Parts: sequence; structure tokens; C-alpha cells
Amino acid sequence: MQPIVLLIPDLFFSVKVADAARALGYQTREVANAEALLAAVREGAAGVVLDTQERSGWQAAVQTLKADPATAQVPILAFGSHVDVDASRAAVAAGCDRLVTRGKLSRELPDLLQSLMPLPARD
Repeated sequence: MQPIVLLIPDLFFSVKVADAARALGYQTREVANAEALLAAVREGAAGVVLDTQERSGWQAAVQTLKADPATAQVPILAFGSHVDVDASRAAVAAGCDRLVTRGKLSRELPDLLQSLMPLPARD
């Protein structure tokens, strides 16, 4: 089973997303920066959840992933502050499949994950 790759430096949100994903049957893989994000997705990923507040160059990584036919279909869910308009614009420009506020992520996390990423097969 391919994991959901998490690029979320905020421990609160990292744990929240990982716990929700695991409860739905997904595996998760946490990465610390954009370089690790690229490597993890290239190894195989069901999807990506990233925090737009992360400052390691995620925009270039997303553009690279979306430009590569081998990884272009990997869904990317980005979330961030509703007041950080620059980060929101960057997420859309980079090619993130969905952008939500932190509040919406907190309220609708299971539904957001399921709407973007196929559920893993249950044995």
C-alpha cells in the first residue's frame, strides 16, 4: 500500500493528519523538506498533504511532481492560513489539486482525504 506523504512541520497538524489518515486505513510517511517530498513521491505515494507555511521550497517540488508524467496524477492537498494570500496563490500556481484553510482541514479532514485519494483496499 502506498502511503500519504506528509510535509507538515507543525506537530499539532502533523499528528492530526496522520491519525485521521491511519483511522481511514491509510499509511503515512512524514518528510522534513521539499527534497524528501520529491524522493518519497517518486518512490510511490497515494497522495500528499502539505502545509503552505512550510518553507523548504515546496512550490518547486510540487511543480516538478506535476510536470513529471510518472507523478503528475498524485493528488496534492495543501492547507494554510486563510490570511496568507501569497501562500494560497503559490499553492494554486504550483499545481496543488486542492487548497483549504487550516480550519476547513480540521473540520473536514476525513472527507478531504477520501475525496482526493483512493481508499486502501481492506483485507
